[in-house]
Amino acid sequence: MHSSIRPAEQEDILTFEPSFRLARKSKRWIATAIDFIIAGILGAIAAYCFGDATIDEDGFTSYDLSGAPGFFAMLVAWFLPMPLLEMVNNGQTLGKAIFKIRSANMDGSKINASSAIGRRLFDIIDYLPFFGIVGLLVASNNSRQQRVGDLIAKTIVIEA
Repeated sequence: MHSSIRPAEQEDILTFEPSFRLARKSKRWIATAIDFIIAGILGAIAAYCFGDATIDEDGFTSYDLSGAPGFFAMLVAWFLPMPLLEMVNNGQTLGKAIFKIRSANMDGSKINASSAIGRRLFDIIDYLPFFGIVGLLVASNNSRQQRVGDLIAKTIVIEA
């Protein structure tokens, strides 16, 4: 068999560099902090709307969510808006949009629903214990700066 690729073309294929740049970890961390603040606000609104009001001895009112309402408030506050935003907004949540970064497939293309949801399912491992240290350590120790959610969903975060 004769190859139709000339030696110069083979060299180009071997030295191919992607047309995107990975996002800096500092941008990712701050963008995530912004997204967590937004999710916290959404969670507080859900607690206010659906929680049980309690008044402490100082007269302050708090709204407690537990059981199924608590679970659904967390779902509505984090696991639905963020993947939906990433799907319809070219891989960007509000935090990512502010820092001009986006989630993408490994080839730089737009992520789909399963990738967006897959990334979020592992936020519990990446962000919640120790305020993101696990995700930061994992991202710091691989060449594509992927946290656990990115590794599982086969995504990266790049400059927009």
